[in-house]
Amino acid sequence: MAIKKIKTILLGVIVFLSCLIFIQACEKSGSLGSAETLLLTENETKTAAFEGEKIAITATNFTDSRCPVNADCVWSGYAMLKVNFKEENKEQDITMCIGACEILSVNLPNTIILNGKTYKIKLQEVTPYPTLNKSVSEPSKAKIIITK
Repeated sequence: MAIKKIKTILLGVIVFLSCLIFIQACEKSGSLGSAETLLLTENETKTAAFEGEKIAITATNFTDSRCPVNADCVWSGYAMLKVNFKEENKEQDITMCIGACEILSVNLPNTIILNGKTYKIKLQEVTPYPTLNKSVSEPSKAKIIITK
C-alpha cells in the first residue's frame, strides 16, 4: 500500500513540474515577438513592426552633457534626444533622456500612443560615451527599446 502511495505522489509531482515548465515556456515565447530594439544615428529613420503594423522612428537633436571618462565632474550629466514615432497618419514627438535627467523640467514619457495602441519606450543607451579626447569624432547613436 505504501509503494502505491509513493508512486501516486511521484506521478503528481511529475505532472505538476511538467505544467510549470509548459507555462514558463509559453510566457517566454509570447514576449519575444513584442519588443524591438533599434540603434539610431541622428536623422536616421528605422522601422519597427508590431503585428503587421509598422512604426517609423527618427532620432534628432542629440545633446550630451555626460561627464567624460576619467574626468572629475561636479555632476554626472545627461544625454538627451528628440524622437519622432510615426504610424500611418499618426505621429508623436517626444524627448528621451538618460543619466541625471531629473534636473530637466521636461516631460519624459515612457509610453506613446499611436492609433489607439500603447507602446512602452525606453532609451537604453547613447553612444559613444564622452571622452576627454575630443579629436575622435564618432556619430552619436541611441539604443531604443519599444515594447507593445
